[in-house]
Amino acid sequence: MALNYLKDETGLLKTDEKTGHPLVFDDEKDPEKKNPFPLDGISLYGKIPALNEEAKSHRLKAKEFETKLEAYKDLDPVKAREAIESLKNLKAGDLTKAEDVEKLKKEIMTAYEAKMSDVQKAYETKVSELTTELSQKDQRIYDLAISDRFARSKYFSGGEKSLSTLTPSMAKSYLGSYFKVEDGKVVGYVNGNRIMSRGNPVELADFEEALDIIITNHPEKDFILRAFPGGSGAHGSDGTPGGKSITRTQFNAMDDVAKQVYLKSVNYRSDAIKD
Repeated sequence: MALNYLKDETGLLKTDEKTGHPLVFDDEKDPEKKNPFPLDGISLYGKIPALNEEAKSHRLKAKEFETKLEAYKDLDPVKAREAIESLKNLKAGDLTKAEDVEKLKKEIMTAYEAKMSDVQKAYETKVSELTTELSQKDQRIYDLAISDRFARSKYFSGGEKSLSTLTPSMAKSYLGSYFKVEDGKVVGYVNGNRIMSRGNPVELADFEEALDIIITNHPEKDFILRAFPGGSGAHGSDGTPGGKSITRTQFNAMDDVAKQVYLKSVNYRSDAIKD
C-alpha cells in the first residue's frame, strides 16, 4: 500500500470537512482517487512508541526461545515417534531383563530428542514470522513518520507558494533516504553522520532544520528549490552572468526562513538583491 495526499487543481492538499485532516488515497487499490479518507498524521505518529515497545517485546521473546532450544537442535522426529509407540506397548514384566531396560533407555532418549526436533522447527518458523512482522512494522513506522513530516514541511505543503516544486511524495522519494526513525524521533543524516542543530550543537536538529541543511548542501538544490524571479543583469550563484536575482521589495516580502534559503541558494552574493 502506498498512500498519497489528495490535492486540488492548484496543488494544495484537500482536507476532510469534519476533521480538518488531509485526505489521502491508496494509489494501488484506488488509483482513480474515488475513495479518499482523512489521515490524522499526529495521532498516527503518537502510536510509534507503542509499536516500538511491541517490537522490542517480540525480539526478547524470540531470543528467549532461541536460548532454551539451543541444546536440542540435532533431533530425529521419526525415531522419536517410534520410541514413543514402543513405550506405550511395554508391559511391566518386560522391564525385568537388563537388555530390555537398556533398550528402553535408548528409545526414551530418542523419543525425547525427536520431540525437541519438532519444537526446534516450530521455534524457527515462529522466529521467521516474527522477523517478517517486525520488518513490516518498522517500515510502517518509518512511512508514517517521514511522510507526515514531508507533507507538513514549508518546502512542500504550500502548493504554488511552496519553497520547492517537489510534491511531498516526490520529496520523500528523493530525500527520504537522508532520514531515519530512531526511538520514535525523525533524525537527519548527511554522509553517515547525524545532523546536529546549528543553534545548539549538542542537540539533534529537528526535521525542518535538518531539511534546510540537506537541501542547502545538496548538489541539485537548484532542482529542488522553486526558482525565484530573475532580474536584468543578474549573476549566477557562482558569480557568472545569467544567474538569478530579485528586487529588495520581493526579498522583504519573504519570511525569515525563505530569505535564508534564498541567500544560501545564491551563495550570499551582494548583487542577488536589486534596489
